[in-house]
Amino acid sequence: IDYMISNTNSTAALPANTPIAFYADSILIGQSLTSTEIEIGGSESASISLEIPEDINNPFILEIIVDDDGSGNGIVAEINEINNMISENIELQLIPPIRSLPRLISCDEGFNSTIFDLTEQYVNIQSEPETITFYLSEEDAELGLDPINFPMNYENISSPQDIFVRISNNLCFETAVFELLVENCPPRVPEGFSPNDDGINDSFFIDGLRDIFENYELFIYNRYGTLIYHGNNSIPDWNGTANKGLNNKGKSLPVGTYFYVLNLNDPDFRPLKGWVYLNK
Repeated sequence: IDYMISNTNSTAALPANTPIAFYADSILIGQSLTSTEIEIGGSESASISLEIPEDINNPFILEIIVDDDGSGNGIVAEINEINNMISENIELQLIPPIRSLPRLISCDEGFNSTIFDLTEQYVNIQSEPETITFYLSEEDAELGLDPINFPMNYENISSPQDIFVRISNNLCFETAVFELLVENCPPRVPEGFSPNDDGINDSFFIDGLRDIFENYELFIYNRYGTLIYHGNNSIPDWNGTANKGLNNKGKSLPVGTYFYVLNLNDPDFRPLKGWVYLNK
């Protein structure tokens, strides 16, 4: 709280280091000292953080007493000892329980991570706060420490991962939590490629495959049903050269249509089957 000590109705300056006591319903909850000598008619402003006991009544009476060392005793000799105190009726706004927001789901971009726009949650926050900030822990959200600096471009560090929200207005705040979830999305298989060393589409590159479906297997067959290529996450993309078959292994294969079976080895996906045109 912010407070001001004024030296009025006095006959002398109020010394520096005069004790100040703070009481809630007559229970001592904080202490401070004047920092400088306060001349007659002068004043001094300061602030203090007070921890209110959980079992205190709400509302309660807050008393601030100057020249009180916390036991009712003072250090300044005074003619009038009854003008050192001010009291205020205080009613605390309780922080609502943490509430849950819908999860955000996005496609894996590699190694179970992706980029999220955390501000998509704005539509799920039914209030008009002054500030919405995001945090990695509930404690940080409650204290307002170490917010996520770029919530529109946040890369998750695990999946699932909890993100905490501090929703503040000019009086108080509430907290919320939601989950980030990365899921595997179907890879995008091209219908053709041209391994002619021009630097464009020189391999059968399947977007959204490597480092996502890490245990995948790719089988390529020619029009006669002969397996001519077998690939996985440790083998380079097919560049039109066979790596299987007694008669074809190591050979550059001719222009034509080939057929693939892509086994993602993911329980949520069936094997993908289709064709690809090899051009040169």
